[in-house]
Amino acid sequence: MMIYVFSLNNGIVGVVNGIVFVEHEWEVTSRLSDYYGSTEAELLAIGLTFRKIESLEELRNQSKGRDVIAFM
Repeated sequence: MMIYVFSLNNGIVGVVNGIVFVEHEWEVTSRLSDYYGSTEAELLAIGLTFRKIESLEELRNQSKGRDVIAFM
């Protein structure tokens, strides 16, 4: 299982940061497309970015006071 962190601007609450657990990289956009009801192109157009991390420990120092992280 691989862990990816993502960020996008969903237009409702602003920037959303989250985590996706997947077996293959292509599943990141597939799962987010299903969840947000958008195509991959639409997600990329609103600023979807994602990157692989090795463990959740990497998130410890990246969080800012009130950040909320969505687990997918």
